[in-house]
Amino acid sequence: MVELEEGIGFEQYLNSSKEEYKQEQLQIYKQVNLADNTKEIISKISKKINIIIFAEIYCPDCRILLPYLEKMRELNDNISIYIFPRKGYEAVMEEYIEVARIPTILRFDSSKQLLGQFVEFPQDFKTMLKGLNEEEKKALIENYRCGEYNRLIEQEILEEIILR
Repeated sequence: MVELEEGIGFEQYLNSSKEEYKQEQLQIYKQVNLADNTKEIISKISKKINIIIFAEIYCPDCRILLPYLEKMRELNDNISIYIFPRKGYEAVMEEYIEVARIPTILRFDSSKQLLGQFVEFPQDFKTMLKGLNEEEKKALIENYRCGEYNRLIEQEILEEIILR
């Protein structure tokens, strides 16, 4: 298990990177608009939720995912996010999810039992990738990175992380 205090917030995450990556991340952040029902659900959360994220700002999939978590955090002070780099934390990821992939989101209860996880892509998107050849996978992932599947991201974070 990681110590939450070792994690950084979204602003620190942005400032710890190359300017190019920071600007790309900010551009994506500006484009993310949570659905009204998501905003309503998030605003009503009354218990403390600590979310651990393993991410690197150079990773395009991390850049897509993190704005959703930050927007949710901004809506409710009961939600805290703690961002950790992949490097140096591979063993922690492997302990809980058996792989060290980014982005990875983990949520634990107060007794440090894993409640929810999100690894790399939403589950529905992973299902879409099954059975495709490499060229088809690349095309679908490119569409994902261009925002075509953003609602899947939002929905899975809400259902598998926030509401657990």
